[in-house]
Amino acid sequence: MAWEPQEDARPPVDNPPAGYAHLKVLDPFEAQLAPFYRHTDDVAGSGDARICYYIDDRHVSGPDRLATAGALMTFADATLGWAAWDGAPIATIRLSAEISKHPPENSWVFGETHVTARDDDSLTIIGTYRDENGDVLMTVSSRWKTFG
Repeated sequence: MAWEPQEDARPPVDNPPAGYAHLKVLDPFEAQLAPFYRHTDDVAGSGDARICYYIDDRHVSGPDRLATAGALMTFADATLGWAAWDGAPIATIRLSAEISKHPPENSWVFGETHVTARDDDSLTIIGTYRDENGDVLMTVSSRWKTFG
């Protein structure tokens, strides 16, 4: 199966945060959460990624309109994969998250990920996710299988 860019569920914003540009996602599931924005200095498969997204009405629930754990973890999976993906297929084996704070609707979430270990057929990737003030919302560790 060839990965093709997917259509985002919502159009990209006109003014993403400084230094970020629209990122076309390849996974149809992730496209439902998108649009995402990657830091313009980052390169797919480099081992590092800085990606952000805007929390809108699709990502929240409850009377306080806070982002759901599912929305945050889907975003984490997408950003971790971007750090590792070099064109060859990869798959999440394990993703463990500690969510310390849920961001509100109409706010930005910024993820920074890093490949910490690389074997012949697997990767270990960690991520830290912050709000617009730099406060940590979530930390993630993950293990990925590489094919090819």
